[in-house]
Amino acid sequence: MSFPISRRAFLSLLAAGVVTPAVGAEHPSIVFMRQFARDMLKAHRQGTASSFKAAIQRHADVNNIGDYSLGQYKAKLPKGQRQR
Repeated sequence: MSFPISRRAFLSLLAAGVVTPAVGAEHPSIVFMRQFARDMLKAHRQGTASSFKAAIQRHADVNNIGDYSLGQYKAKLPKGQRQR
């Protein structure tokens, strides 16, 4: 079967909320991802680092992601840098 657009383009449109699947009520995760996609596209249009930062901070748990990423090295940080 051939599609007029690529699978990647379709998934991008789906994430942006342009294309919606034929379903009754939307799952909360879909609503969240649609809002996140809108915010990221808006940040892209603005083209500034601060707009991306605001969108990421609005939707991501930045502190826990940082803690998880540091892993075992968090305990080795100087006390003054641990909270930051």
